Amino acid sequence: MLRYILLLIVFASAQVYAQKTGTVSLDFKTKAINFPTGSFQKGDAIQLSITNYNANLYKLEIGDVDTAAVAPPNNGTLISGLQDDGNLAKLVANLSSAVVAAAPLAVAGNKSMFADFPPKKPKDELSVEDVQQLEIDTILNMQHELYSLKQDAEWILYKYREQFLVQTVPAVSCDLSFDAEIKEIAHNMDSLRSALLDLRYRLEVRTIRYVRNISKYAEKIEKDKGLKNNDTLIRKYYEDISTSVIAAQENVDLDHQATLICNLRVLQLTSSGCYVSLPMYLLDDVKKVTISITPRYDSLNLGSYKTTFMLPWVQHKVWGISAGIYTSTLYNDVYSGQQQSDSTFSIVQEKHSGKMEFGINALAYTGWNVTGDKSCNYLGMAFGIGMSVSEKPKPRVLLGMSFITGEKNRLMVSAGLIAGFVNRLSSAYKENTTYSGTPGTFVKDGIKPGAFLSVNYSFLN
Repeated sequence: MLRYILLLIVFASAQVYAQKTGTVSLDFKTKAINFPTGSFQKGDAIQLSITNYNANLYKLEIGDVDTAAVAPPNNGTLISGLQDDGNLAKLVANLSSAVVAAAPLAVAGNKSMFADFPPKKPKDELSVEDVQQLEIDTILNMQHELYSLKQDAEWILYKYREQFLVQTVPAVSCDLSFDAEIKEIAHNMDSLRSALLDLRYRLEVRTIRYVRNISKYAEKIEKDKGLKNNDTLIRKYYEDISTSVIAAQENVDLDHQATLICNLRVLQLTSSGCYVSLPMYLLDDVKKVTISITPRYDSLNLGSYKTTFMLPWVQHKVWGISAGIYTSTLYNDVYSGQQQSDSTFSIVQEKHSGKMEFGINALAYTGWNVTGDKSCNYLGMAFGIGMSVSEKPKPRVLLGMSFITGEKNRLMVSAGLIAGFVNRLSSAYKENTTYSGTPGTFVKDGIKPGAFLSVNYSFLN
């Protein structure tokens, strides 16, 4: 016997301390809410998971015991600072300047701008015309290379700006990741930096070589207007292109690259469209939770969303006070004295409608859900007091099992034991026995048990 008692205590303890935790998930993109399955009761905990919402555009508020406003992961000033792509824009501008600087030389052969080179004569030493023509060909090749580098820079700028487009999208994925894009941008900047370094070196070599090769023809160039114009254009190109390339190199140096990558990392951390609350405990049988998602600024012209729900949907345990009517197997015996002669009488039991009674009662009850989350049906127990409906009402005590159905308007059917005072023949008398004297009180009150069936309505849940 002791073993079973211990097992019962262990089982009861497990039921008390076996705390459950469930998650309520709200997908802001689809506006769908998923609730945890299983029965929850007082003492259990829930967590709210809000997914696919942009915390930089929307303010999330959760109304529980206290209202908690979820602060944005950053503010508008920080986002604007991160999005500062002025350095990349300057990179594109500098490379654009380098391309434009070569534009005058792109029309090689134009008689109005360049000297009309005479046909080459076969000889070992290059003429001044040969030197300038060779330089113009080299510059045209560089222009094509610069144009390609400019496209690379524009692509880096585009990819960088593209990451910030997430700030304008209301629904943002939880698994938003910039890892691949960050690696691509870093790799492209490394490649562009290497290409600019190589181009700068070749520019310096070409500039020195041109000055050295053309210096021997200084007197001839001074006398020839066309040659002098070509020399001026070539020297100016090398000067302008060198300035632009040097500036572009500064735009993609390691310090600027580190700043850009750091900005993207911060953006990645602050742009996750997920929020998971701390556990919220069911301090009562039912918890009311409100989720409100509103625009952070009126100027955004975005819609607001709000929903309120109760947890659990179907209570695991209910209690309340009810009132109803009952019928029971208790009844009162009725006896009368029948006069036999002037000095004698006998005891006769009166006929009655049946061995049961009707009455009213007030029952307190508690019950546990037996149909899970499907419906509000409970089995439990009830106890309370009642009063018989008779010529002389008598108090009753009721204790039994109950079936309860309904969420707010609950109907309860109970059956069990009932006890109370009933009229029974006094032990001083017996039926069909003749007594002398004057008839007195033949019955007395005695407590008797019985069975009852009751139908009740719960007015306090």
